[in-house]
Amino acid sequence: MMIVLRQVEGPHWCVVQHEVQNGKRSFVARIATAREYGPAVRIAAITAAKMRLHLAIEANGRALRRFDHKRDAPKMGARP
Repeated sequence: MMIVLRQVEGPHWCVVQHEVQNGKRSFVARIATAREYGPAVRIAAITAAKMRLHLAIEANGRALRRFDHKRDAPKMGARP
């Protein structure tokens, strides 16, 4: 199981839960619907911590990878 921060349309991101079985990822549940990056990151990070699951990020056109808090966290005062 993992929490995925997924880009859905332009600057909007959703938060979903996926599971991996036999090397294939499948949808389990929607945690949060599409919203701006900053609020989506907060929801994803809190959910992953509470559920003790890994947090991953999947931007449009890019492969799924582990979320890096130093690189991927929104910058203070900056818009995504």
